[in-house]
Amino acid sequence: MDIQSFITNFAEAIDGLEPDGLTAQTAFRELEQWDSLAFLSVLAMIDGEYGVELPGDELLACANLGELCQAVAAKQ
Repeated sequence: MDIQSFITNFAEAIDGLEPDGLTAQTAFRELEQWDSLAFLSVLAMIDGEYGVELPGDELLACANLGELCQAVAAKQ
C-alpha cells in the first residue's frame, strides 16, 4: 500500500482537510479537524477503499498516519 495514496484518501474522508503537509508522521488525532465525525468517516473510507474493517480501538491505538496505514495493510 502506498502511503501517499493512503494520506490522500484520509484527507478526502475528512471535511476541510487537505493532504498538503500531511506525512506518515502526522499525529492525525491532534489535527484541528479530528472529531467523532472524522473518526467515523475514516473508518468508512478504510472499509470502502481497502475492504478492511478496522475496529475503532485499533484506529485510536495508532499514533500517526504511517501506523494507521500499516494497520490497514496488515489486515488486507
